[in-house]
Amino acid sequence: PGGLAVHGYNWKDFVGPLQSRGDKLFGLEEYLTICKQVGALPQIVVSEYTGEASDAADLVEYLNMPVSDSRKWAKLRAQMGHPDPHGVKWFEIGNESWVDYRKLVTSELRSPYDAGRHARQIILAMKAVRKASRRSFRFIVKL
Repeated sequence: PGGLAVHGYNWKDFVGPLQSRGDKLFGLEEYLTICKQVGALPQIVVSEYTGEASDAADLVEYLNMPVSDSRKWAKLRAQMGHPDPHGVKWFEIGNESWVDYRKLVTSELRSPYDAGRHARQIILAMKAVRKASRRSFRFIVKL
């Protein structure tokens, strides 16, 4: 998703068999297929409002880790017809992260410090998986 739509986006709702996703028919695999067809490098936007830093780490596992019995998300990717890691290299953390999307009704904003601290937690969790995968990727942080 782009823009502030990412704040309410949970990537885990957009993977798995189509019949189990309800109205969420355009997910990660569909996006990655289009990128491959047109020769584009995918850039994945990670929501910093939905879920925890561990969910971002699970996303890296899904996209970039080889399959093993201990890797639930890599196994799901393989079950979806992609046994090899996708090798995604570009991740964007949030968009306008200073806007606390959950509190827009009351117009509360995140401080730059809080937004940066939370983005750092997400990046560290993702980097821990990256280190295990021995693959490199880059982060774009949109605070």
